[in-house]
Amino acid sequence: MPKLFDLYGDKTHAASSKKSNSSMKYEQMVLGPALAYFHDAIVYEEETVDLLQNLPETEYTPFLEELWNRMLRGHNTKKGVYGMSCNRYTMIGYRAMLEGDNEAHGGAEVVRAKLAFMEQKIYAGTKGVVADTVLSKWLAEFDSSKAKNVMTVKQRTIQEYVRCRKGAWRAGGASSEALQWIARGAKMRWVKGPPPDFDHGTSLRDLTQQQQEWLDIETARSLRTGAWVRARRRRHVSRVFLVPKPGTNSWRLVMDFRWLNEFCVKSKCKMETLKKLRRLASQGDWCFTFDLKDGYHAVGIDPDFQEFMQFDIQGVLCQCGALPFEWTDSPRIFVELMKTLVELIRSPQVGEDRHEVKKLRDGQEVRRRWAVRRREGGLRRGSDRAGARVLPYMDDFMVITKTQDDAFVQRDRVSKRLPRLGLFRNEKKGHWEPTQLVEHLGLEVDFEEGLFRVTERKLKKIHSKATAILCRATREQRWVQARELAGINGLCQSVYLVVPMARLYLRELYFVLGKKSSWGSKVKLTRQAWGDLQWWAKLPATSRWNGRKIWRSPTRAKLHTDSSMFAWGGVLNLKKEARRFWNDEL
Repeated sequence: MPKLFDLYGDKTHAASSKKSNSSMKYEQMVLGPALAYFHDAIVYEEETVDLLQNLPETEYTPFLEELWNRMLRGHNTKKGVYGMSCNRYTMIGYRAMLEGDNEAHGGAEVVRAKLAFMEQKIYAGTKGVVADTVLSKWLAEFDSSKAKNVMTVKQRTIQEYVRCRKGAWRAGGASSEALQWIARGAKMRWVKGPPPDFDHGTSLRDLTQQQQEWLDIETARSLRTGAWVRARRRRHVSRVFLVPKPGTNSWRLVMDFRWLNEFCVKSKCKMETLKKLRRLASQGDWCFTFDLKDGYHAVGIDPDFQEFMQFDIQGVLCQCGALPFEWTDSPRIFVELMKTLVELIRSPQVGEDRHEVKKLRDGQEVRRRWAVRRREGGLRRGSDRAGARVLPYMDDFMVITKTQDDAFVQRDRVSKRLPRLGLFRNEKKGHWEPTQLVEHLGLEVDFEEGLFRVTERKLKKIHSKATAILCRATREQRWVQARELAGINGLCQSVYLVVPMARLYLRELYFVLGKKSSWGSKVKLTRQAWGDLQWWAKLPATSRWNGRKIWRSPTRAKLHTDSSMFAWGGVLNLKKEARRFWNDEL
């Protein structure tokens, strides 16, 4: 009798004596549909079938759980289970499908329907005969109570979904460092060593009823998705606080990791902004955008380093199990990991053929070869095998194509790529339908007219904040909070691509902000800063300032200049003259 695999240490499941007809009937009702639940094509060897049938009833559930866990860990099923072969991606797809329906509706009726749907997917016996008749009998005699015990599963975290797709990430050209993050989690890099134990106390003690209700929901969600885990020892406890989201009855939980970040190595990462759109796209293109659902939660924190990210919420000690936004190294790690997804969208066929992947490990080599084929006429840009242009910014992606039909093709390809990597699209964000007018990264992008615009919502936000600061400065003799001034500065800075004069009207405001002693202190507005805030408060929605061309045609200008010890002068395009004597100030 072959050895299947060891579920309990060194113990090996041995074949038991012949069972009664009722016991065998129970096995057919429970074990058969449960195996169908896990995969779409099971080919049994005769000895393996005998061994499965001789498992005691009490060991069905642990056997199925161990089988699923090994498949999630990415093990080759032929090595983990004797004589069994299956498609791991299809298994996980069915698992997610059943999991979602069970969570939404519950009960054995959903299980019955899904098992009936997979009836044609089950193979049994040594010759791989489709067991239509056998499965029909199983479904007819299926016990709902047993179905609940066998089919009820724990919801998987995004980290686990990504981890079990490690092979797909490797095939897509992920770096060795990124593969280590997927398998084990991100590690901290210390400047001179880890910080000593510190305790900043318990956070969020005094909350309103609405805040408490939101916090309870957020805590349960974060623990369920693996973003937080319960801590055992109190070692490095940071403070957390709530920041209200404007316009909603919701908040954002912020972790104060400033002390921790002082001990971590700070690395820069280069992100692609809308400024790159000038070289990436052309007028008349089509696009669609999408966001990743809980993108940062796809990367875990190494268990050995989780204790450095502890926080105490109302006496409940937790620590980060996934990348937090507040950690100084989170952007670099996430951007590095997303390079694989970007390469898979930009470079066609990467990761789909194992033999090609072995030959084309380097993403640059992939792009070079496909570019050669395109130049030689062997691959048209509009072909369904051609790659797409992508503008990634953290977990926000814009995919650009030449025509609307190409956009639909690339959208279907992206929808297939994401599950293969264990990632999920946030259906509430982004613009999934191909369009030529889209709001992305806070700005409106018009591919038809070739313009950047500030959205009406952002303009109203700038007006209201600038007006509020002016009113407060009027009452306080031009004294304003430094944190509040920094907020309006950052908001106005985000529209510099659209408003060419933005940086000019922000120069004095940043000069005033530089005089702060702390973020909680006050600074006094100068007359120039006061006038600049008035300009921002009156910026109209339709004016020559709101709207800037994405692609500007090159212009030529001739400038002749000359100077002497007592004067200087110049002529622009042989038309406009400028001249002046030197003075003591110059």
